[in-house]
Amino acid sequence: LFGVICLAATLSDFFLVRMRSWERVLGAIAGILLIAPGITPTLLGFALVGPVSYGVSDGDLAALRGLPNVHFIGSVPHEEVPAVIDACDVCLIPYRLNEQTRHVNPLKVYEYLAGGKPVVATPLPELSQFANAVRLAGDAAGFIAAIEASLPEAADPLAQALRRALAAANTWDLRVARMIELVDDALKCKA
Repeated sequence: LFGVICLAATLSDFFLVRMRSWERVLGAIAGILLIAPGITPTLLGFALVGPVSYGVSDGDLAALRGLPNVHFIGSVPHEEVPAVIDACDVCLIPYRLNEQTRHVNPLKVYEYLAGGKPVVATPLPELSQFANAVRLAGDAAGFIAAIEASLPEAADPLAQALRRALAAANTWDLRVARMIELVDDALKCKA
């Protein structure tokens, strides 16, 4: 197998400052990449996109930086994010499961799906609605298996079309239109 596996830890410094993304995902990435030797396929290249700062020490990152198949891309301008996603074969959302993330609906899932990319994520409740397009994994071994299962689908035109259709059905315009419809219905009932 060969593939580029991408984790966009953040899409902007503002998001990172507000959500402290690296603190949430570092443990999951380390678990995926640093589990027992020989389990992580060395032909998989991991690109970690986004700034690394805000409470993540160099000591915590040293083992990851030492792996030959892990590449820290750093921050990219927002307008370049689609090109970065396009270069990926599989995209990850490996949040730690805790009280905060139980209520997260990660925007990056929509960006990944809009790019037609397979997505592997921790089992966040909000992602269960995408069970037919997002593989959920609860541990490092599950992530590796889900990544390997996703690689053959990366270039499948039908799978790409399904993922893009899911993203298209979840735009802000559609959500706002639905909210307006609900408000209008509620107002009509009161009248």
